[in-house]
Amino acid sequence: MSLAQVRFGLILSQEQSQTLTQQEIETYQRLGFTILAPEGHFAPEIFDFLNGLNFEIWPVLPQRFLIRTAQATDAAQQIRWLRRFEAVPGFNSIIAGWHADLNSARTSRHLAGLSEQLREAFPAQPLYLITKGDDVPSPMLRPVPDAGLSLPTAPFKGAPLLLPPGPAADEHHFFVQTLREGIRLGYQVFLTDYDNLQIYLDDDFSGLAQIISGFQRSPNPAIPLPAAEQYPGSVNYGVLILIGLWLSFAIHMRFNPNYSRTVGRYFFNHSFLVEDILRRHILLSGSVLVVFLQAAVMWGLFSLTFITSFLGEAGMQALSWYFPVAANDWFLFTIGLVFGALFNGLLWAWLIISCFRRDVVSMSATLLFWPMHLGLFLLLVLLTLSGSSAGSVAVLAAGGVFVLVQLGSFLVAAAAFGRQPTLRPAAHLGVTFLLYLSLLSLLAMLFVRNSTVYGIMQLAFWLNN
Repeated sequence: MSLAQVRFGLILSQEQSQTLTQQEIETYQRLGFTILAPEGHFAPEIFDFLNGLNFEIWPVLPQRFLIRTAQATDAAQQIRWLRRFEAVPGFNSIIAGWHADLNSARTSRHLAGLSEQLREAFPAQPLYLITKGDDVPSPMLRPVPDAGLSLPTAPFKGAPLLLPPGPAADEHHFFVQTLREGIRLGYQVFLTDYDNLQIYLDDDFSGLAQIISGFQRSPNPAIPLPAAEQYPGSVNYGVLILIGLWLSFAIHMRFNPNYSRTVGRYFFNHSFLVEDILRRHILLSGSVLVVFLQAAVMWGLFSLTFITSFLGEAGMQALSWYFPVAANDWFLFTIGLVFGALFNGLLWAWLIISCFRRDVVSMSATLLFWPMHLGLFLLLVLLTLSGSSAGSVAVLAAGGVFVLVQLGSFLVAAAAFGRQPTLRPAAHLGVTFLLYLSLLSLLAMLFVRNSTVYGIMQLAFWLNN
C-alpha cells in the first residue's frame, strides 16, 4: 500500500461546522487530518481559508439514523445545500447518510432515489453511506463500514472506515489496535467524529499526532505507548436497584407474616387464596402500597436495562439523536418508574370501578399486584443477559416475558373478580377483559405503525444482528 493513501478524516456536527475557526483547522492539519466532513456550512471566512489548504471536503447530509417513520429530507433541498461546497477545490466526496434502517423498504427506496439525483447533480463526487458492513441500498452508494459494529474486509480499494467510539481508558492503545487491523483489512481512509476525537486527544496533542504521523509513514509503525492502565469498573446502578428491590421484598416478608403467607399461596394455591380474598378473609392494606411502589420501581429498572441492552451502543446513539434527554440513564429509569406508577394506578382504579363498590380497594390491589412479583426473577434474568452481552433476541425474549406478566396481571385479576357472586361475569369481563385487550391491541398497532421509538428499535435490531 502506498503510504500516501493512508488518510485521516474528521466528521463535524452541524454546530461544530458552523463555529469552526481557522485555529482549529490549523490544529487538525498539524495532527495529520486531511479530510473534513461537515454536517453544516462553514462560515464564509472559513470557506475562503480552506481554498489555500489541501483539505478534502466530504459534506455529510443530515440523515443520521434514518428510520421508516422519519420525515425524509427533500433531495432538491439537499442538492442546494451541497452546491455551496463547490466553491472549495477540495470538495470531492459526499456522505449521503449515517446508519439508515436498510431493512425498511421505504428507507431503502428513499436512499436509492436520493443517490440517483445526487449522481446526476455531482457526477464527479463518490457517494458514501456509513453503514453496517458493506450493506447499501444502491450500487451508486459506496459503503463506509462502522468498525464499532463489524470490521469486514475493505469492500473496495481505498475504502473508508468509521472508527468506533474510544474507551474511557487506554484510548491510545485502542486507537492503534483499530488502525492496524483496518490497514490489514485494506482500509485506506479512517474517519472519526469530533466527539470521539476528544477522547484520543491529550493536553498537548502530541500522543495522537505521533500515532497519525506514524501510520502515514508506515502501515505498521513502531509507536511507543504508555503501559496499559487499570481502571475500576463503572458502577452498575441496575444491579444496585435490583438488590434494593430484593432486600425490600425480603424485609417485607420477614416483618409481615400475613403478606408472606399470601405470596406463596398466590402461585401454588391460587384458587383457595382468591376465595379467601373475595370473602374478605385477607386484607393487606399496607402491603398493597408497598408492592405498588415495588412494581413501579420494577418498571423503572426494566426501562433502563431493556432499552440500553436491546438497543446497544449504536441504538442508544440513535435514541439520543431523536431524544437527547434519553442519553441519561436516570431519565430512562425515571420515565419507566413514572409510567409504571401511572399505568398500574389506572388499572387499579379500573378494577375498583368495574365492581361498582368502594370496599374492594385492598382486594383489587392484591389480585392485581401479586402476579407482578414474578418481575423480580425476570429482571434478574434480564440483568444477567445484559451483563453477559447476550444477543438482541435473548434480551427481547426476556423483556417480552416481563411485559406480558405485567400486562397480564390485569387479566388474571379481572378473571378472579368475575367469580364474585354479586357480579354478572359476562358484563364484568366485557368492561375489563375484552375492553382491556381491545385497547392494548389498538395501542400496539399504533406503536408499530407510527412510533419513532419502534423505528429506533428496528434500526438497532438490524445494526446489532
